[in-house]
Amino acid sequence: GYNIVDCDACARKGIPVTNVPSYGTAAVAQFTIALILELCHQVGIHNESVHNGDWVKSTNFCYWLTPQMELGGKTLGILGFGRIGREVGKLAKAFGGKIVDGTDTIETKEGKTILKSNRQRIVIEKDGSMTIDDGEGNVMKIGADGNVKGMQQSASKPLVGSNTDPIQQFGNLRAAYLNNLRDNIDNTNLLTGLANSILDLCKQKGSVMTMDERALCIDGMKELQERTPDKYIKGIFNVATNSLKKISGTELQGK
Repeated sequence: GYNIVDCDACARKGIPVTNVPSYGTAAVAQFTIALILELCHQVGIHNESVHNGDWVKSTNFCYWLTPQMELGGKTLGILGFGRIGREVGKLAKAFGGKIVDGTDTIETKEGKTILKSNRQRIVIEKDGSMTIDDGEGNVMKIGADGNVKGMQQSASKPLVGSNTDPIQQFGNLRAAYLNNLRDNIDNTNLLTGLANSILDLCKQKGSVMTMDERALCIDGMKELQERTPDKYIKGIFNVATNSLKKISGTELQGK
């Protein structure tokens, strides 16, 4: 707040000017957690969507437009572990998060801001878009508007404990697909890539799913087919659906 005080005038009159440490520690830390939760759940987008009646129109009870993330078990890197940083860490631990401090690095290269923490890496472009590599084999691209633009497997070797739950993977891919389907732009290439990722998941992980889990995926793809105008992408979902039905049919015959 020194920028709004005439420090020279105060000095001439013998008036001391100083900051007040810790006055905003709790408020800033709480707001930081609020922003983290918004990234995890995109409450604003879902609030608008629900008020527009999108959930009512959904064929599934579980409704989401973006991948949903829980803080429990996640690692939060805090750059600068002073009063505010420590308070953020305390609040994050209340959500079951793990804290990493002091070892992170920030560098600027070719107009990009790069944050590194062990195997984790965040690249922030000039326009505000980001590429996040969680160090566990997953990469998420977030546009300048804050929306998820794509998800893929990174070239880095997945760590022990990486996300291998096929239902969670399907949910994340489905959410990314629906989120990009809402944009009034030509996302055909991206949507085709996401659809093929879902197809690969069904072929590779369908056999390890339970019958109920396969039925859940089939219902989810039915909605994707209904909301997709592109016939080619509809065909991809049809192949994925049939692959899951074939696995379930084989299991029933075996019993």
